[in-house]
Amino acid sequence: IGTGVGTNALLARTLGQGNGKKAAKVAGNSLFLGVIIYAVCLLFGIFGVKAYISSQTVDTEVLEMGVGYLRICCVISFGIIFFSLFEKLLQATGRSFYSTIGQVVGAVVNIILDPIMIYGIGPCPEMGVKGAAYATVIGQVASAVLLLIFHMKLNKEFEHDAKYMKPDIGIIKEIYAIGLPAIIAQALMSIMVYVMNLILKFSPSAQTAYGLFYKVQQFVLFLAFGLRDAITPIIAYAYGMGSKKRIRDGIKYGLIYTTALMILGIITTTLDEMKSKDGIYYLTVKNESTKTASLDKTSWIKIEGEQITIKEGSSEHTYSYDTENNEFVRDSEKYTCLIHDGLLTLSGDQPQKELPEYVSPDSSWYSAYE
Repeated sequence: IGTGVGTNALLARTLGQGNGKKAAKVAGNSLFLGVIIYAVCLLFGIFGVKAYISSQTVDTEVLEMGVGYLRICCVISFGIIFFSLFEKLLQATGRSFYSTIGQVVGAVVNIILDPIMIYGIGPCPEMGVKGAAYATVIGQVASAVLLLIFHMKLNKEFEHDAKYMKPDIGIIKEIYAIGLPAIIAQALMSIMVYVMNLILKFSPSAQTAYGLFYKVQQFVLFLAFGLRDAITPIIAYAYGMGSKKRIRDGIKYGLIYTTALMILGIITTTLDEMKSKDGIYYLTVKNESTKTASLDKTSWIKIEGEQITIKEGSSEHTYSYDTENNEFVRDSEKYTCLIHDGLLTLSGDQPQKELPEYVSPDSSWYSAYE
């Protein structure tokens, strides 16, 4: 990400200065750096994945699946690396629309291949978690190839030639002079998640709760990241032109739009948290033979203020419910109800292979399960 951010800003600034030859060197050197980054990811995928996953979980099944998934993603990471670089090269020339097309194509390929490779539909063998990893990297490679074509066909402002990939220390220094803060910021976020998982790895319910929080947080932050990616080349190009007015306008409107989106995100997530969690939630059941999921309406959880009732088949029991922490105690074990968007995940203190999930009739997911 940091390499892409530095490339984006430096290329836009160089184009603003009208220096096409240097722009070609910036683009070429960014691709050279992509090769170096891929080599690092490849080595990590071969030698470092198991140690990393082992530090994050004590569950042997999770360890096995995590190692298999991450190893594939790292060894075949050239797709996501070069997609990210071509995305920034297109953004720097004002062609963000084409990078979005690449993202959508990769996502669609991934969505189509996921069930085929996970469950073994048609001639494809069933691969489980590894199938999900292969579907992911194939989608990334498809995106990268498409953006390469867009880059070669549309970015006519500078030359495209392998000779410009020859490393230029001056250019590389300029890329990282701009990109280093982004690298540090991203690294700190990754370190934060890593440390939190180290702290929480002996509590599956806490890990699940943190995972849900992180996903919601990222959803809000991605709004700001999108505007950041749009504003950076605009300001950099204006800086290269020497246009102070356009620089001021870019910063002003960027801050206004980002602040507005952040406020909207905070309001949306706050309103969701303020919604009453009371109501009935039906158990979702996965059928591995048909590769489908459905509702079991004979098993449900009903939350009514400070009471929670759990029905499992013919058995039905009511417990005291801590509404502040969404917790209750059953048979001396503490359980946590992780509730978001009408979905309830029941997590206990003891390690579980699969956390039971329930869905509310008020949820947008309910009709899909029916």
